[in-house]
Amino acid sequence: MKLHKILLMAVVLIVPANVWAYGDNAAGGSGTGICKKVNFSEFSPPNNSDVAPGSKFSFYASEATFPKSIKVMIRNHSVPLTVVAKQSGFKVSGELPATLKAGYSKIKVNAKGIAQCEVSDGWLIKVTGESGAAAKAPAAAKAPATKEAPATAVPDDSMLPE
Repeated sequence: MKLHKILLMAVVLIVPANVWAYGDNAAGGSGTGICKKVNFSEFSPPNNSDVAPGSKFSFYASEATFPKSIKVMIRNHSVPLTVVAKQSGFKVSGELPATLKAGYSKIKVNAKGIAQCEVSDGWLIKVTGESGAAAKAPAAAKAPATKEAPATAVPDDSMLPE
């Protein structure tokens, strides 16, 4: 009977200690423990930049990010992404939709990390009226066509009476 009480006491003391060791990190906190913080950095183009529709963008995601969970939305358009593993995380790149209209847009980034912790971030860009292809066109192609002088009724020497 005494051995039974000792074992029961040991279980009661050991189990709660292991449960409390993991802590409650679901609210974010320092990003340590079971719920590592997922973060994004090195946004390109930088915040509040002027960009053309169809331009490329990129950012880095921390190594705690599940690469297949990364999603980018711009004005309710889902953007196809390329995710490349780097030494300390992932480089994520994509292209703005060519159909974006002039004005401010937020590039919204969502991803999940360890223990399915979901993180959202993003940055603001100013979309210009020109598409990416038009912005890269040579200046000569953009120059307005010169107007030819209208034909005049001034006769040349061959048309004058002799």
